[in-house]
Amino acid sequence: MFNIRSFNCFKTKYKNLPLCKSGRLRILPYIVFFSVLLGGCIKLEDIDVYRNNSANKHVTLLRKAKLLSDRPYTLNECIAVALENNLNLKIKRLDETINNEVKSSSKLKMLPQLNYTGFMTDRNNDPGSRSANLPNGKMDKIASKSSERALQQNKFELIFSAIDFGLSYFTSIQSADRALGAKQKRIRTAQNLKLDIVEAYYRLFVSRKAISLTNDLLEESKGIEKTIQELRQSKNVSPLKIMSDYEQILRAKQQLEVYRRVSNNIKIEILKLMGVAPWENFKIKLMMINGVDGVTIPSIEKLEDTAIRNRPELFLADAKVRMSAIETKKKMLLLFPNVKLFSSFTKSSNKFLYNSSWSEIGLRSAYNLLNIPSQRRTIFTSKLNTKKSELEVFALTSGIISQVRIAQANLDEVKLRLKLSRKILKIYNSQYKIALDNNKSGGNVTGLELFKMKLKRAKAEIEYYQEFGNLEVAKFRLLNSIGVDSFNDVGLYRL
Repeated sequence: MFNIRSFNCFKTKYKNLPLCKSGRLRILPYIVFFSVLLGGCIKLEDIDVYRNNSANKHVTLLRKAKLLSDRPYTLNECIAVALENNLNLKIKRLDETINNEVKSSSKLKMLPQLNYTGFMTDRNNDPGSRSANLPNGKMDKIASKSSERALQQNKFELIFSAIDFGLSYFTSIQSADRALGAKQKRIRTAQNLKLDIVEAYYRLFVSRKAISLTNDLLEESKGIEKTIQELRQSKNVSPLKIMSDYEQILRAKQQLEVYRRVSNNIKIEILKLMGVAPWENFKIKLMMINGVDGVTIPSIEKLEDTAIRNRPELFLADAKVRMSAIETKKKMLLLFPNVKLFSSFTKSSNKFLYNSSWSEIGLRSAYNLLNIPSQRRTIFTSKLNTKKSELEVFALTSGIISQVRIAQANLDEVKLRLKLSRKILKIYNSQYKIALDNNKSGGNVTGLELFKMKLKRAKAEIEYYQEFGNLEVAKFRLLNSIGVDSFNDVGLYRL
């Protein structure tokens, strides 16, 4: 805030400078002052320009970065692209790098201080003084000086503080735990990203399969619609039955649009997870590889044991406990007096001094006795925070065990649902084949009835694909709850 008093002090201080005594140069201090004052002002137009430039830059980067080819992508390829280009994961990697640099910086802070002090002065008159006689208080008429008009002095000082060294040491340990926490966050972000990619991939897989099946049915329904129109004109069939048959075709068309909309939304979602522009052309391979039936799931006890030893959140919580315990030690350290060892070397250009250079070595100590009561309460509070962090680790461990059991139960349920869906689809396929054989051998099954059977069979097939996708997602969700990438890693513990 502008202070007129400080400005007057500024004007008074600099008005007698030699540079300002002549002509137009007298206004130089005013120009410098107002330039500094106005230089910190930010206009609203500058904010708008910055936002526009930033928007143009990011859109240009998105349009230039073509990360995908035109070929269809498998699930593993989508995961690989996401792990390389996902923006949130890139941020976590930068956080990890930053914390590693902070860790290195905190270790270097344990070094003692090495200070350099240098100054040069030039006065416009002689620095002198007179003295007064102590018994009678009379002033000495003869003035003397103890320094020159121009002085130059340099000083080097090495200081070692025991308290500062201890605090820096404990801080370096906390920085190492923060770096470990940043690494665990990056690992967990990558694990969650894989699960999100799997969920989106199989939702897209099901919607594309549903679109393909529904499109084929609707192409065939063009001839069926003519049959329905002929039955309506003949008036030999109940209007309610005709309306019901025609409604099934309309419902199929309606569902096709739903599948298309869902497919487009999921495509945009998976491209965002992969760190790719939403307008890029993206296809997936529509093939079914069931990776669960051939995998032996370990016992629930082994899964739980692996989870509580591998989940990144537990490593992060353990680091928080350690940092809280170190914080208590830092508070206890502040109960001790602050002892500083120092050594210095000074060189002066003042010829009136007896020695122009000298060195010093000594010890300084300071202790605030009235700070002890508040510091003791601070230590007690810090210990309570440590207990709180330990309880949080216990609660997190219990929650992770619950997640593993829920994920295991979900996998078992989805396996059963997939088995039932497979049976239902098998029944529809066999019934449709029987109807076709009867029709070929002179049976009385009409084309409309065959089409209705196809509709039911297509619905059962779509449900089968949904359960297949749910099974794959359930498998990855169980792996995610354990904190590993494969069931072969169960029982292997990260260091």
